[in-house]
Amino acid sequence: MFKKQFTIQSNHLLKSSDRRRLRTELKECFPLLGDEDWERILPHKVGEVIVLKLSNKATVYCFQCNTENEALEFSSGGGKWGQPLFVFVPEEGGWFPTVYTLWKVPHLLPCFETHSQVSRFLLGAADLMLPGVYPTDNDGSFTNVQFGQRRSVIVRGNPMPFAVGVCCCSSVDIKNKGLKGRALKLVHYYGDGIWSLGDRSKPNQGFTLEQIDSVDNLNEDNNNVQLITQQQSNVEEEEYIAQTTSQLSIEEDGGLEHSNEVDMDALLDRCFLQAAKCSIEDRQLPMEASKMFNEFILPARPAHTVIDWKKSSHKKLGAFMKSLSKRKLCKLKEGKGQLQVLTINRNHEMYQSFVPYYDDSSKEKQSNLEDDGSSHDDVVSHNGIPQVSEMWKPHQHMKHFLECLQKNENALYSREEIREALQQYVQHKWPQKKESSENGEIVLDDVLRDALFKGNTKGLMEDIPSTMDWKEVELMLLSRMQPYHVLYKPGEEPMIRKGAVKPIAIIVEDRQGGRKHVTRIQGIETFGIEPEDFAQKAQIAFACASSVHPLPGKQNHLVEVQCQGNVTSDVTKWLLQKFGIPSTWIQVQDKRKKK
Repeated sequence: MFKKQFTIQSNHLLKSSDRRRLRTELKECFPLLGDEDWERILPHKVGEVIVLKLSNKATVYCFQCNTENEALEFSSGGGKWGQPLFVFVPEEGGWFPTVYTLWKVPHLLPCFETHSQVSRFLLGAADLMLPGVYPTDNDGSFTNVQFGQRRSVIVRGNPMPFAVGVCCCSSVDIKNKGLKGRALKLVHYYGDGIWSLGDRSKPNQGFTLEQIDSVDNLNEDNNNVQLITQQQSNVEEEEYIAQTTSQLSIEEDGGLEHSNEVDMDALLDRCFLQAAKCSIEDRQLPMEASKMFNEFILPARPAHTVIDWKKSSHKKLGAFMKSLSKRKLCKLKEGKGQLQVLTINRNHEMYQSFVPYYDDSSKEKQSNLEDDGSSHDDVVSHNGIPQVSEMWKPHQHMKHFLECLQKNENALYSREEIREALQQYVQHKWPQKKESSENGEIVLDDVLRDALFKGNTKGLMEDIPSTMDWKEVELMLLSRMQPYHVLYKPGEEPMIRKGAVKPIAIIVEDRQGGRKHVTRIQGIETFGIEPEDFAQKAQIAFACASSVHPLPGKQNHLVEVQCQGNVTSDVTKWLLQKFGIPSTWIQVQDKRKKK
C-alpha cells in the first residue's frame, strides 16, 4: 500500500490527554503486550507523539525524543518526524504496527514464516501466497489462522519481522482448498514509504532492501534489539577484539582482573581519550554529553569494535560521564535532566600519557589529505555540523602579484592564505629589510601598486603612497577581490557559492496590535540547515507553532521560518549550541513598537 508515493497533508503534536487515549486504544487492539512492553514502545511523559495525515487517507503516529539521552535510553532514533510506531489504515480495518515497533516487540503479532527467496517478492510489494508459507504446526497444518487477522512475516532463521498485513484466508479455508491462493495481503513492509519516514535502520545483518536472509549464526538478544546502521563483525571477531582490547586497555589499578566489564570500561576510556585528544577542541565546549558521545566518542572507537553498555560497569552514558568527572578527567554540569561537559582536563596524567591510535582507514585518509595539499582540510569539523568558510577570488590586476608567488589566479583563497601570500612576497622582494615588517609598513612596488590601485584611481599615479600599513594593504586587497563562501557538509562535496556570507537574521515583530508577537528566522539555508526540519524541531524545542513561508520577490527562492511568540533568545542560543553558528553571523532585530 505504501509503495506508491504519498504526501504528508498535515502534521500536529498529540496532546497528553489524546496520548493517553491513544495508548488505551492500542492496548485494547494488541492485548498480548504487557506494561513493560508499552513503556518501551510508547513511554509515559517522554518525548512527543507526532501525527501525520497522508494523502492515501492513512494516519501515521511517530514518536520523537526531545533529548539525545532519551533517544539512547529508549533506542529510538527517527527521521524528520521521529520514528513511526503505528499506522491507522481505514481501508484495511484499523491499526498496524510498523517494522520499527515489531523489532522492539516481535511477539506483538502472530507471524507467518516464509522462505528467504520469497522475501524478495514481498519487498517488491507482492502479497504473500500460501505455497510460500511454512505450516504453523509440526504436522503440516495451519491452526489459529483467522480471516482478517493481522499477522507479521518473518524469514525462517531470522526472528525479526519484515512485513505486516491482513490474512486473506482462515484455517478452515486452507484445510478445504489446500495451499492455494493468497495467505496475506501486504499493508506495510521493510523498505516502503513508512519505513523511509524513520531512520531507515535495520535490526540485523540479514536485512537488505533486496532480500531478507537467515541469521542463525548471530547471537542476538531478541528482547532488546539494537538497530544498527553499519556492518558488524561476527562473534569470533568480537571475541578476538575483546582479547586485544584488554591487552591495550588503560589500567588505573594493576590488580584489576580482565573481566568483560573491565575490558568494556577500558574501551570506553580509550574512546573518550582518543576523541578528547584528536577531535574535541576547547572552543567547542561546553557540550551536551549525549552529543559528545554520539558525534565524538562513538566514532573514535577502534575498528571492528562494538560498545555494549550491558558489558560495562556503568550501564548508562550518564554513569560513565560521572565516572570521568570523579576521576577529574572532565568537569560536568547537570541541569534539566541533561549533562553538559564544561571542560576537559588536558593536564591529567591519563590524558598526557595516552597515545592516539590510528587504524588503516584513518592512515589512508591522512595520507590522501597530505598528498592532496589542500589548505581547507581543517574547515570541516569532526562534530558532524556543517561549516561555512569565507573565501575570496583574485581580480584581474592581481595576476602579476600571484605569478611572482607561482599561485593560481583562478583559485579561491582564505584570509589567512592572502596574508601568508603577502608575507611571502615581501620576504621574496626585500629579504634583507626586516625593519619594514617590524615597523608594520610595506614598501609598494609596481606589482603591489597594480594589485591595490590599478583601475581604481581617479588621480595621478604620483598621488599613490610609497608605503602602507600591513593591515591596510590586507584589507584593501580583500576589498578588491570577489567574495565567495564555501559550505562544508560531512560526507558531501563542498558547495561553492558566490557572494559574501549573509548572517542569519532573527526578527521579532508585533501581531494584532502588539498583543502577540512573531519571530522570523531568515538565512539559515546558507549554513546547510533545512528550513522545514528546523521549523519542525523548533516547534518541539520552544513549544510554539512554527511554519515555513517564502520570502517576497519573484527572483527570491529563499524562505523564512516563523515561530509564534518572542523566542529570539531561545533561537539564538539554539543556533550557537546545537548548530555551531558563530555569534558574529547572527543578527537580532527588534521591530516591536515601543510603548
